[in-house]
Amino acid sequence: MNLVAVLIAPAVVLMSESDSASHVTRIAIALVAAAVAFGAIIASKRRAPALVDDEARAAA
Repeated sequence: MNLVAVLIAPAVVLMSESDSASHVTRIAIALVAAAVAFGAIIASKRRAPALVDDEARAAA
């Protein structure tokens, strides 16, 4: 999540300081960043069962 914040922060600041600052654009950037972070969490949780040993999975 910190890497996402570091990559997105310059875009948000640029949109905040410019003469044509758009609130909608800032919200869109934040929503896209949140979707990327949420997608990464879901993907990591879906891969987690692959770390379980096959014998332990068969016993369960």
